[in-house]
Amino acid sequence: MKTRGSMVTRNEVMIVSGQFAAFVIIALIFNIWGEHDGVWSYMLLVAVLPAFALFFGLLKMPESPRWLSQRLLLESPVPVVAVKLREGQGDA
Repeated sequence: MKTRGSMVTRNEVMIVSGQFAAFVIIALIFNIWGEHDGVWSYMLLVAVLPAFALFFGLLKMPESPRWLSQRLLLESPVPVVAVKLREGQGDA
């Protein structure tokens, strides 16, 4: 659980960082090549790249006990949480 919590935190930080980086790059592109007609396509490409990175990053995130129990792949999340707490992986 501790690992998943840190992965969720990193996910949120990367979302904000990606959006900010895309905004800065798009602002630079507009200030340099704003008078050209096709510059919007490059700006769109820069804005979409963080979304693709997020999508592929989410594919690597492990399933939570809640997700597993909602899809009936796990009878109860309590045993999984108890095992993780016994292993010292769950900090409240």
